Amino acid sequence: ENKKKNILFITEPLIDVDSIYPYIKKIVSNSNFNIIFKLRDQNCFFYNKLINKYPELTTIKTKTGLYSESLKNIDIVIGSHSTAIIESTIFEIPFAVLNTRKWGDYFEISNDFPNNFILSPDELEDKISLILNGKFNHTLFKNKYFGNNNSLNKILDWIKKK
Repeated sequence: ENKKKNILFITEPLIDVDSIYPYIKKIVSNSNFNIIFKLRDQNCFFYNKLINKYPELTTIKTKTGLYSESLKNIDIVIGSHSTAIIESTIFEIPFAVLNTRKWGDYFEISNDFPNNFILSPDELEDKISLILNGKFNHTLFKNKYFGNNNSLNKILDWIKKK
């Protein structure tokens, strides 16, 4: 219960590092969190730009390779617009989407899943705590965004009726 929570931060090439840095800074400054960057590959454009501008972040651990492998020992996934963020629920790992000027509420989750949409760095710690303390329903989210086990049959029935 008292261990640091591991946050997998999805690096995204189409985001301005200055718009996302305040969130990263907030995570790094919290002694309850351990941030790990998930890079697309060793030449990750976002990561290289980030550490060139903010060299103090070079000490943060990074992961490359398969997404499913990167999720081992992760408590929550965070990012602004990568589908990898919401795909974490397939692996039963909660997520949070960060609001940015460019991407906003990219997955349109703020109404149905307000705890998972972080409007500003100031609400990051509270929202992460809510999510990690069980204020997120994986099944409800997966059914809404990925369908349930009966989805294929529903689609086939719909096609047959047409």
